[in-house]
Amino acid sequence: QQLGTSAAAAPAVSAPRVAQNWGSGVAAASMPAAPSDARTAAAAAADRRAGNTTGYAEAVPPPPPAASAQQLQELRAALGGSPEKREQCLQVMRKLLANVAADPTNPKFRVVKRDNKAIQEKMLQVPGAEALLKAVGFVDKGDTFELPEGVPKKRIDEIGR
Repeated sequence: QQLGTSAAAAPAVSAPRVAQNWGSGVAAASMPAAPSDARTAAAAAADRRAGNTTGYAEAVPPPPPAASAQQLQELRAALGGSPEKREQCLQVMRKLLANVAADPTNPKFRVVKRDNKAIQEKMLQVPGAEALLKAVGFVDKGDTFELPEGVPKKRIDEIGR
């Protein structure tokens, strides 16, 4: 008998080895195929923009239904207050949308804080301004209005004119 061997050597295993996903207890052979490289890259980029560093994709809700051009015109016409206040409100809204159109992936431009003094004085004090913001595509989140990434740049360009 040679050193390091035993008389009762383990029999050879004929089954193929399957990689084990040690974190989940699931064998790789039973795991679904990985998504395409393009989807993986897009998902990773979206995660980074959203601040998700866990590596798991987060569900992005679809944007709210868009108001028609006629509905937007009606909401603009329904803005209350003096003519000066209405025009000032529309100028601020155009500026917000121009910023988003110029840099659509920058989350700073997609969030409007209610407690911002300029937003309060120039826009939110105008009756009907919140309804117009929502019709544009902003979502009321309580302390903020947020424009989801799903709102197309073309729509933002059209409304910002």
